[in-house]
Order: sequence, then C-alpha cells, then structure tokens
Amino acid sequence: MPKFSLDEKLEAIHRYQNGAEGVKSIVKSLGINHEVLRMWIRQYEYHGIKALKRAIQLTPCHLN
Repeated sequence: MPKFSLDEKLEAIHRYQNGAEGVKSIVKSLGINHEVLRMWIRQYEYHGIKALKRAIQLTPCHLN
C-alpha cells in the first residue's frame, strides 16, 4: 500500500466531512480499503492533526 502525505490524508478527510463525497468514492479514488479512511477520520477527530503526523499508527484501543 502506498504511503500518503499529511496533505493527502487531510484532503480525503475533508472531502468526507464536507459531504462532498462518500467513503466508497474516496477510497476508490485513492486505491485504499475503507477501513484505512475510517481510521484516518477517527484519528483526526479524536487526536487532531498530530495523529496523522505520527510515524507509529494509533491502534483502535487508543481511540476509545
């Protein structure tokens, strides 16, 4: 799976949050699994932009 820049992740999150596109459309355009996008969205909502900058990914247990 390709790595995505912070800007690419934020763009995908904002496309979803603004209602511009649905999850299916966004993941198809990026070539990723829907769970990856949902994880980015959850991380951003719970921890802000700093979560997307981290090299170590947060696990679901950190999101509760």
